[in-house]
Amino acid sequence: MEVVMKKIIVILSLMTVSNSTFCMEKMGLAVQEEEIIHQEPPDLVALENLLQELSPLAHVDRYFPRGQGLKLSDLNLRENISADFFRRLAHVLPNLQWLDVGGNRLETLPETIGNLGNLQRLYVGGNALKRLPDTIGNLGNLQVLVVSSNRLETLPETIGNLGNLRELQVWNNRLERLPDTIGNLGNLQVFYVQYNQLETLPDTIGNLGNLQKLDVSDNLLETLPETIGNLGNLRELKVGNNRLEILPETIGNLGNLQRLYVFKNRLETLPETIGNLGNLQVLYVFKNRLETLPETMGNLSNLRVLDVSNNRLETLPETMGNLGNLQRLYVLRNPGLRISAEFLSRLRAGIEVHR
Repeated sequence: MEVVMKKIIVILSLMTVSNSTFCMEKMGLAVQEEEIIHQEPPDLVALENLLQELSPLAHVDRYFPRGQGLKLSDLNLRENISADFFRRLAHVLPNLQWLDVGGNRLETLPETIGNLGNLQRLYVGGNALKRLPDTIGNLGNLQVLVVSSNRLETLPETIGNLGNLRELQVWNNRLERLPDTIGNLGNLQVFYVQYNQLETLPDTIGNLGNLQKLDVSDNLLETLPETIGNLGNLRELKVGNNRLEILPETIGNLGNLQRLYVFKNRLETLPETIGNLGNLQVLYVFKNRLETLPETMGNLSNLRVLDVSNNRLETLPETMGNLGNLQRLYVLRNPGLRISAEFLSRLRAGIEVHR
């Protein structure tokens, strides 16, 4: 059934509503399954705060007659749009600040997306995108970009132009490399790139001085760049389920790091500098090939959880008795490990030891 909305036409000339009840009472329009009531909305401004109610639409793919200069700021069209509709969108809604077109079957983004110069948040996850247009770099006001669960093999070099970007999610794609220009994202705070096919990280990643969360787990990484030690504001680093054989000495420079996940790798040792991580609270290093732990582990005065299960440890350093805040210690499935009663007596009273 088709619903003609005389005033709302400034956004959509026709909206096809299929197999759903669609109510927009605040705009003075009620559309029910068997009955359509046409009323002019009292105030188009009300539309700006009601855009999430568009999501029940089964199809929103009609033409726009005239909509240049709309003040529309938020648009949620998850699972509801055609590629052709999206192509025209950028022409008629230049003031958009928030756009969610996730969960559709989009294979491409139109070049015209670069016209959305006011866009601050863009969600295109859960589509079938193989590439992003170079014009994505024109979105100078973009703060959040989510393109997770697509089929991306590369990111455009122009992504480095997004100087205001604070959050970038590109997890669950097919990325084999990151462009060097990723290091230009000086305001980036959250970067999720797990579940890809990355074999290396560019040295320029060390330029992300404001980065607080980095997740590169479930890739094919064999090394981490030395420059990772430049990420002085990093709070959380996830590099689990890769092919790492060593951690760079510079990891000890991450003085604000609180959570470090390096499980399911091929590590045989940890660098002595790991003891410099004075703010570290959680360290997961299970399922590696560790034979020893460095004495400097005893310097991790804020460590609360340590999991070194499934390794090849035979001893634990005596200095672990200095870990006054340790609450849980996991040393399961280290076949040659012998822990004496004397060692346990040095640990903080009340600690949970799982062995």
